[in-house]
Amino acid sequence: MISFLDGILEDVDPESAVVNVGGIGFTVFMGGSALDALPQIGQRVRIYTFFQVREDGMALYGFMSREALKLFKKVISVSGIGPRGGLSLLSALSPEDLMFSIASGDAKTIAKAPGIGKRTAERLILELKDKVDPKEALADYQAAAGMPAMKETGPLPEALQALISLGYSQSEARNALKDIPADDSSDVQDILQQAFKRLL
Repeated sequence: MISFLDGILEDVDPESAVVNVGGIGFTVFMGGSALDALPQIGQRVRIYTFFQVREDGMALYGFMSREALKLFKKVISVSGIGPRGGLSLLSALSPEDLMFSIASGDAKTIAKAPGIGKRTAERLILELKDKVDPKEALADYQAAAGMPAMKETGPLPEALQALISLGYSQSEARNALKDIPADDSSDVQDILQQAFKRLL
């Protein structure tokens, strides 16, 4: 099994990269966000990989962090989602966004990934929700989005739940509430009015 490649980046195309490791060029399929994070061609790179062996051939799928690779392995453990589907998900959503969407049951956001429909998104949530720590997912999401930590209770969480109940996705609701000043004495209606101005 090939756990990672450490070598010189030789080439990049819209779906893959070629890494020269000891004179051997390895083609690695990668998502858009991972490809964007690659260094310049000719520079050294380390890519964490999943090695797939099938009857019709072999393929390497690559990620820029161990965390993204671990999440990819969880995603492809879900029935009906293969490596291509997993890569599509991690191209459309950052690992933090995907983890948070799973933890919060946000099928709408997950279904935005190409090739992932509503039923597949719901199955993904059903099978992985117990494997994702909600508090850890929330903290990672907030840190990645540059958001201050949101308490579990209070006006902001109430406003968040209200927006979700109106049909907005978790990510849409959180972005609308981002940077709105609020404390425990703030009025939920005032917060929602400010959020609606951003959403409409």
